[in-house]
Amino acid sequence: MSKLYTLITAINNYQTVRKLTGCINDANNLLQYIEQAAKVQNLELIPLMLHDEKASKENICKEFLSHLGQATKDDICLFYFAGHGGQEAANKSFLKHESDGKLEVLACYESNLKDQGSFLADKELRYLIHQLYKKTKAQIVTIFDCCHSGTNTRGTQVIRRLMADADSRNWEGFIFNETLQEKEVAAAFDLETILPQGQHLHLAACEAHQEAQELINQGGVFTSNLVNILEQTQGKISYQGLVSAIRKKIKPSYNQNPQVSSRGDKNLLFQDFLGGITSHQRFEANIIYDTSAATWVLELGALDGIKKNNTDLVLEILDKAKKPIGEASITKVLLDKTTVHVPDELALNPEKIYKVKVSGLILDKLSVLLAESKKDLRELLGLIDEKINQEKAA
Repeated sequence: MSKLYTLITAINNYQTVRKLTGCINDANNLLQYIEQAAKVQNLELIPLMLHDEKASKENICKEFLSHLGQATKDDICLFYFAGHGGQEAANKSFLKHESDGKLEVLACYESNLKDQGSFLADKELRYLIHQLYKKTKAQIVTIFDCCHSGTNTRGTQVIRRLMADADSRNWEGFIFNETLQEKEVAAAFDLETILPQGQHLHLAACEAHQEAQELINQGGVFTSNLVNILEQTQGKISYQGLVSAIRKKIKPSYNQNPQVSSRGDKNLLFQDFLGGITSHQRFEANIIYDTSAATWVLELGALDGIKKNNTDLVLEILDKAKKPIGEASITKVLLDKTTVHVPDELALNPEKIYKVKVSGLILDKLSVLLAESKKDLRELLGLIDEKINQEKAA
């Protein structure tokens, strides 16, 4: 039996940084889902929670390597953090590797703007992940529900999970100060050669320039939707599909764009949450209601073989028991998604995600007319690369 090691960190009651209200609630809700998922997926769950004063920088770093470090090649390691995030001015050795001159940081329980070394920097996380992967070769998943930059503001119903920017730290303030030489990092042409990244999946609540938000006394917008979608799909959704669904849920109301990326193996993006290549990837998909566009959206598009003029294509909407309850019809086919019409008499709940059985796909050559925009070309090539990797993994 494979094991699932989790290190779930959440901080509401900060020692010096502004307090939050929903982080521990987020952590508890996520763990509750993971406990259920582990039983279904026949995983032995070995959890560890670090809340408030237990979530010091020293404890987080120690347990990252000791608790998660018990894993082996066939196991899964999950690190979750809910709390404040921010930025600090980059140490001079990292300036050439940071276009904005800043490092992203997590605020630990005791983190203090007057003690820059008390924050957990992205380069330190990079170091920890590499050490963990080198030791275990396990599948590593990191999830962060925190801000990465911005101003320190607060609304009447929403709290931003961010803090003011911190000053640069001396080299002695990094956890790897005795392992890596400052002058070697400064001289390195490629940071990967001196501070490599371990293979892992990374999920984040927002982009580097955005704010992650929480509803007062409830929880983070990102984590709340993440858990809700996992429960609705019973975990049968890829990491890529999961983040895509969260984006559609929160886009109309919040200015945060969740991110997902993989380091070392892009096929990881197309695995189900907490393991296993999706067996339903080709013939089943999800439809989700896009509030901003006021329409249902199928997570397949032209790159998957969807064609509007394909009279053999059938999209059967399934209930929880996987029984057909009706059919959807195509309204517009895009590269990576398709808008569909759902009959009003089905009375689907726009807050829920529904499975769709797709039959009659025609896979043939796809002609594409490229605009002159380099941005459009990069986006297209990125989508094609994702689909190619998805097919290889299936």
